[in-house]
Amino acid sequence: MTSVSNTFDLVVIGGGPGGYAAALYGASAGLQVALVEKDALGGTCLNRGCIPAKAFLETAAVKRHVEHSADFGIESSAPTVDFAVTQARKQKIVAGLVGGIGAMCKGRKVEVFNGPRYVHRAVFSLADGAKYASTCDCEGYRTPSGSSWHCFRGSCYLVVLTSE
Repeated sequence: MTSVSNTFDLVVIGGGPGGYAAALYGASAGLQVALVEKDALGGTCLNRGCIPAKAFLETAAVKRHVEHSADFGIESSAPTVDFAVTQARKQKIVAGLVGGIGAMCKGRKVEVFNGPRYVHRAVFSLADGAKYASTCDCEGYRTPSGSSWHCFRGSCYLVVLTSE
C-alpha cells in the first residue's frame, strides 16, 4: 500500500461546480489546496446531468430543424438519429470539459485526489482498496453542495449534498 502525508490549508470534498470553484478560489488566494472527488471532476452536472442533457437537446434541435427544412425552401430526406454517434459526441464534450477542469487545477497547483473520502475532525483520509491511502492534515475543509444529501457520521449539524 502506498501512503502519502501532506499538509493543506484547505481540503475541498467534492469536485463538482461548487467544489472545483472553491478549490480554484482557495488556490488563487495563495492556499495549498486538496480537492477530493470519488468519481470524475465536474460532478453530476458535468458528467451525468446538465451538460449531457444539453448535448442531447442540441441533437434533437438539429433533427427538428432538418425535419422542417422544407419551410425554408430546402429539400431533404427524413432525418434519422444514430444514437451511437450522439453518445460519442456527448462523451467528447464531457471529456473536454473534465480535462479543462483538471488542467485548471494542475495549473493552480490544486492537488486532486480520486477515491472515497472520509473526514474526522481536521484529519482527512482517502482510501482506494489496498492500492492507495493518504492522510492529509488540514486547517479547514469545505463540503460543497451537490445533487443529494449526506450527513457525516457523528455530526449533528453538518449536512453535505452528494451524488449518491
